[in-house]
Amino acid sequence: MKCENQAQKVQEAFRGKVQGFMWCIFACTCLLIPLFVDSPVYSQKIKELSPDELAWQKLMPEIEVFWHEYQASPHKLAEEVWPFISELKDFIKRYPKSQKIPEAYYILGEAYAVASYWPEAVAHWKIVVRYYPDSKWTSAALNSLVARLEKQGNQEKLKKFYREILRQFPDSIAAKTTRVLLARQALQEGKVGLVKRVIKSIEKSSGSALVEVPELLDLKAAIANREGRPKEAIRLWVRYINLKKSPVARAGALFNIAETYRKAGDWLKARKYYALIRRDFSSQPEALFARFRMLQMEEIQKRRLAQYVKGKVRPLNLYESERVFREIVKKFPKYPLTQEVRKELIATKVKKKDYMEALILADDFIQTSPQGPYSQEVIKLAETAARELLKQKLDIEKLEKVTGTGRAYLGRKPRNRIQKYIQDSTQKLWVRLIKTLTSRGRALDAINSYWIYIRQFRNDPASLKEAFGPGLKALEAADRWFYSENKYADLIDYHFQHEKEIKSLGSAAHYYMLARAFSKVGLPRMALRAFFTAWRSEPTKTQKCEILVDWTGQCLEAYQSNMAQDTIGLLDLCCPDYALQPVVLYYKSALAGRQGDWTAAFNMARDSISGKPDDRNVFQALYAGIKLGEWDQVEKIYKENSSLLSKEKRINILKKWGDEAIRFFEYRKALVPYGFLTGLDAQDPSAKFRMAVAKSGALGFEKAIPSWEELSKKDKGIWGKAAKSEISFYKFMTGPAGQL
Repeated sequence: MKCENQAQKVQEAFRGKVQGFMWCIFACTCLLIPLFVDSPVYSQKIKELSPDELAWQKLMPEIEVFWHEYQASPHKLAEEVWPFISELKDFIKRYPKSQKIPEAYYILGEAYAVASYWPEAVAHWKIVVRYYPDSKWTSAALNSLVARLEKQGNQEKLKKFYREILRQFPDSIAAKTTRVLLARQALQEGKVGLVKRVIKSIEKSSGSALVEVPELLDLKAAIANREGRPKEAIRLWVRYINLKKSPVARAGALFNIAETYRKAGDWLKARKYYALIRRDFSSQPEALFARFRMLQMEEIQKRRLAQYVKGKVRPLNLYESERVFREIVKKFPKYPLTQEVRKELIATKVKKKDYMEALILADDFIQTSPQGPYSQEVIKLAETAARELLKQKLDIEKLEKVTGTGRAYLGRKPRNRIQKYIQDSTQKLWVRLIKTLTSRGRALDAINSYWIYIRQFRNDPASLKEAFGPGLKALEAADRWFYSENKYADLIDYHFQHEKEIKSLGSAAHYYMLARAFSKVGLPRMALRAFFTAWRSEPTKTQKCEILVDWTGQCLEAYQSNMAQDTIGLLDLCCPDYALQPVVLYYKSALAGRQGDWTAAFNMARDSISGKPDDRNVFQALYAGIKLGEWDQVEKIYKENSSLLSKEKRINILKKWGDEAIRFFEYRKALVPYGFLTGLDAQDPSAKFRMAVAKSGALGFEKAIPSWEELSKKDKGIWGKAAKSEISFYKFMTGPAGQL
């Protein structure tokens, strides 16, 4: 820390001295300028300048500002360039034969380019090349023109323009520049010998070729760098930068210098040049590429540090890296370095665990550059992404996103191995999505996803087989959800919407639930059909027994006794363990009752009650017992289990019990049910009347008269009238009829 503070103090002291020195120079200059201007020599030079030279001299400050702003902040300059364009056009109009006209046309083209008026910019550059082929500004205009045509991707137009220049002006600076530009393309193709011959030929044609065609310096630097002479290459690029005004050319050369230092391992100098490009050439492509290189270097440095200082090195901001990489790919898709950027973008996606996105980018890379220098690295990254994608734990939202992205690659023959990775990964993750949706209680979403899946893979038996089990579970879970939510009509509607697909699954459990739903909505015949389909769909042993039990109940409900007899026979055969279950005994009792075998019906109903009493088997046992006249057994069953019956059922069975006893003239036995009946509703006139009838039969008319008299007074309906009739009959029998 002491050393650092000392160094900082020395730096500040040195900076102060330099600033003082510069102020001294400025003060001296200010004192000397008036003396120089007033001198006879200066006055004589002013007088010797022509009008066009004087006009150009006045424009020079604005031209210098233009070049500075063009390099530093072109976006701001675009809004303020129009007065400068007007002044240049005015100069060209006033002095059409001036020696400065080529430069004026070239600068005017650059000004239009800043304002994004490209047709005007191209037109002015062409004027320089065609009408002033030997001007020192021809090479610069030609460079700008070529850069624009390359950006448009119009190679045919560019080649035609090259041929035109070489034919019309074979020995001009324009032609030499064209040959250099063509040689630059040849160098990218590896034709080093041809490029060297072009350089030698141009240098022989003129002693000042390097000044006339500065691009020759750039080409020689590229050759030197390619042949392992980095120092010479850097020296040539520095000379090239000093001869060029265009920010495009200067930024490109500076980037080449930075790249040379980086490859040589001198990262300090490389970083210095990258930072210079970002600061002074922010509008050029090289500024973004410099940022890309700095991010690369930063990542490598952090990896190295992490080996020695574990846990203390802050990881690289992958989101910032991705933003820069995407911006480069979007803005400069055909730039040579963009291929490496695309590879790094894929690597960044793998690091961020966006594996499907990495595969999509890798596929796009291989399709556009199948034999590129980074193809093998990209394929390895894709293999890693595909492998890790299947290992990755994904929630439902991410699974839906990944499979949604990958679906675009399904249903077509893969063009490369990466597309096969995408298809396989999407298929397997889709099956996982169906399973996850089912397990998380979203069965309806799961089965809907399965329907889309089977349409997508209808011609792929292996994929259909893999998803069959999850699809079946999803359908059965959806059925259970419909049923638990009492959405029976919705279950039926869903079945008919997807009847064809459901049939392909052949789910016995689905048709079983469908039958129960039909039963719930009061469609017994449709329910019987669904039970039959469920039986034919190869159910498991447990499902068979459940289907047969409920099928039997539905047969009885639909009054299909013969069918019920068949299902009970199957139940006894296939499910002997179910034969003595309370519900099965009840169904057997009900069937026996339908067939008139009340003894069997009564015995099986009692057995059913002993297993598990409920309102159905209790009512069945009472009814069968009443039919048999087993009054004591009926009374016992009623007393023990009447609480299981609803009030309405109790009233009905008590009336039936008492009425049957009276029909058999068992008046005393009728007193028991009628007593229970009046206890349920003491104000019921029918119950009072029945009780009076039972009393009259069991105890004599005299015992029933008070009940009939009370009923005749309180009830004005049918039961009151019936009571009056009974009283009149009694009076008649004890009166005139008795005397007779």
